[in-house]
Amino acid sequence: SAGFSNIDLDACAARGIPVTNAPGLNSGDVADLAVTMMTSLLLRMPASLEYILSGQWTDKAPPLRHSLRDMVVGIVGMGSIGQEATARLEPFGFNIKWWGPRAKEEIAHPYVPSLLELAEQSQGLIVCCRPDASTHKMIDGAILEALGAQGALVNVSRGSVVDEAALIDALRSGKLGGAGLDVFDPEPTSPDLWEDVPNVLLTPHQGGSTFETLFKQAQLAQENVEAFLSGNDLLSQVH
Repeated sequence: SAGFSNIDLDACAARGIPVTNAPGLNSGDVADLAVTMMTSLLLRMPASLEYILSGQWTDKAPPLRHSLRDMVVGIVGMGSIGQEATARLEPFGFNIKWWGPRAKEEIAHPYVPSLLELAEQSQGLIVCCRPDASTHKMIDGAILEALGAQGALVNVSRGSVVDEAALIDALRSGKLGGAGLDVFDPEPTSPDLWEDVPNVLLTPHQGGSTFETLFKQAQLAQENVEAFLSGNDLLSQVH
């Protein structure tokens, strides 16, 4: 895994146990899912499916949607996944902005100084920040309300970053337009929790799980073990 939030790094360090991970290997796969979810939500695909399946097409015209061109999508956390997502969003003509704990000079897209301001300026938010104490339930009711009834949220970080109760309430009340989730808190999530929640796309924490990436991660893990047993430097040690 690229993440290591489930490992007590201090306890490992106190015992002289090195920790390795597989950084960046699944970033492209996660970004593929995040951008697919975001474009699907902004194109109103879940609502269109419900419109057809509920028989509304015989009674009324489908609602219009907005063009994706120049629509603002905000990236929360401009690490490897955020940058991969940005590269996939650019060809659609989105206006991309971002927020994170610090600005990065190498990122060409505008940096917004606060998460709330980013939500207020965006029609969509893709959350791909690091999960830790500072980001616990960071996407709360205020952020969702700032996104608004036409807005969409996609979370490929960890479930703990989003206040799920506030999210479900916002979707049911129409305060938020739609949501795509690959991660939940806790996991596995209960299907009962999402029954009759409109305009959602749900996947079972599989954003980074492809045949190709899992093989590369296993190969890197094996190479780290071999390096350790041989007394060589580890390839991807977490410090």
